[in-house]
Amino acid sequence: MALDDPQGGLDWSQQKLAKARAAQDVETQFWMLLGSARMATTLEDAQRSAGYLAEARRLLATWPGAGPMHRLWLGTTQALADVRLVPTVELMARVLSLRREAVPLGMPDLLCEVDSVELWALVDVGNNDDAWAAAEAIERCAAETGYLDLEVSAITQLGSLSGRVSGKVPAVGQAEDYFQRALARLDKLPARFQRSLIEFELGGALNAARLPGSARDHFLRALALSQDLGDKAGVAAGQIRAGEMMLLMGDAESALQMARSALPLMEAQGNQLRLTAAHMLVLKAMTALKRPDVAAALEPARRADAANVPPARRAELAQAMAEALALLGQHARAYAELQRANQLRGQSLEGQRDTQMLRLQARYETARRDVETTELRRQTETAQLALQAREAGQRALWTALGAACLLLVGAVVMVVRGWRHRRQLAELALRDELTGLPNRRAIRAAAQAQIEQAQRWQGPCVLALIDIDHFKQVNDVHGHATGDAVLKALAKASAHVLRSHDRFGRLGGEEFLLVIPGSALADMPAVFDRLRSAFSAVEVLGLPVPHGVRFSMGAVDVGTEGESLDQLLDRADHALYEAKAAGRDQLVVRGPVSAPA
Repeated sequence: MALDDPQGGLDWSQQKLAKARAAQDVETQFWMLLGSARMATTLEDAQRSAGYLAEARRLLATWPGAGPMHRLWLGTTQALADVRLVPTVELMARVLSLRREAVPLGMPDLLCEVDSVELWALVDVGNNDDAWAAAEAIERCAAETGYLDLEVSAITQLGSLSGRVSGKVPAVGQAEDYFQRALARLDKLPARFQRSLIEFELGGALNAARLPGSARDHFLRALALSQDLGDKAGVAAGQIRAGEMMLLMGDAESALQMARSALPLMEAQGNQLRLTAAHMLVLKAMTALKRPDVAAALEPARRADAANVPPARRAELAQAMAEALALLGQHARAYAELQRANQLRGQSLEGQRDTQMLRLQARYETARRDVETTELRRQTETAQLALQAREAGQRALWTALGAACLLLVGAVVMVVRGWRHRRQLAELALRDELTGLPNRRAIRAAAQAQIEQAQRWQGPCVLALIDIDHFKQVNDVHGHATGDAVLKALAKASAHVLRSHDRFGRLGGEEFLLVIPGSALADMPAVFDRLRSAFSAVEVLGLPVPHGVRFSMGAVDVGTEGESLDQLLDRADHALYEAKAAGRDQLVVRGPVSAPA
């Protein structure tokens, strides 16, 4: 059903869900909710998908039979639904965590699903080289586990990526080979939806090869299949991409008609990404036609410029708005939009870099585990070979050799245990036991290193002290367990919004230290707002939702005057005191001190 008619698959799973509810079959209810969410995600209906996942989460919380496998499948389905809805760096961090937990379960199908989430995140951020490697891995694992939809989807993505990967020369024939292989895997199966995707991606490949006429024809075929299925997102996608090709071919009037047909579909569905693309095409077509009423299209386009749209797509929309404003003679506003487009392109590049760092971290952890496993295997094999050699030459010494073998294995075990114990002790010495963050000693050391680097190279760097407001009242009213949960919630929120090279640790009590290299004080209001929003969204056991706890922040610029860590912390503490005195839930920043005479 996923291959042929996702809406039919959604209807079928809803029927099964209703029967399972009537029979109080919790297990079937859970899987049908995940299936419904998957079909809604395929149809790009984010609202319905979120509803099914929320119900599955509530069911899981009260189900005694739930285990790690159920939680991981829910987390993977949630991550798939969040592609393009949350920042890619956050999504990649979740993928890394899911894979780390799924590996011990030894479930190839689950790991293949996790890989598919990573693929879509990489495609969305434009990391084509890593997306290619991920698609190849998914094709293999899907073939092994019998996931035909994942296998065909991976082959289709290989065709789409074939002209965009480093070291590969764009070639239409090569791309078409992949799409033909995908169609061959479908054979005679009823797979209208999957065939519409193949036509759509083939159109994209032909567009990359600068063949807009051929690309338009395939986009129109995808559009026809989507109309046959009643797939609103597919219809809008086909109209928008076909319209883009018409615009490239000089038929701006037809492109405008296509875009205006797509707009009401996406407004009704609340599909922000497609809505942004439709508004962008309207602006481009009206600008090409030099229509003065393009002014009326600017405000709806601005409203479509939502924060959850990828920065690269927002940059394209800003560029289209700049061209429309220039047509109207509003050159100052056009210049401002061009500047904003450049800023958004920078954000997109930063997101790609952060995504790459997370992938490198995952590869490092995998390689490290493989090396450790290989070394232990080598030691065991060496011991076995030594034993066999001695047995061949000295069969009379069976008892002695057996004892020697046991001693050798025991020594290996002791060495490994000792090494693990020392590593655990080292980690504990630098980790706060409650929050898992770097402790006072570790965060001060990290801050000292960043200060020295910033002052040596005269680069920007900010230190900020954070203190939870009215924390004693939380402990007194709700108990220390709830207070501990508040501290953990702030630690969890920091993992969602801070960059990989930022440092965040607990100094003690309810006080935390944040070190942000490469940033200036002008960036701190945005950091403060993101951290505050993420903190307020984390559920705290023992408090209502939302929990309402806030924090204050005092931030200082490290500068180049050679201040020590304690001097900087003292200035940050004064800034924090001002934030508290001003009513709490605030940020106060202080620039560098004046250089001595």
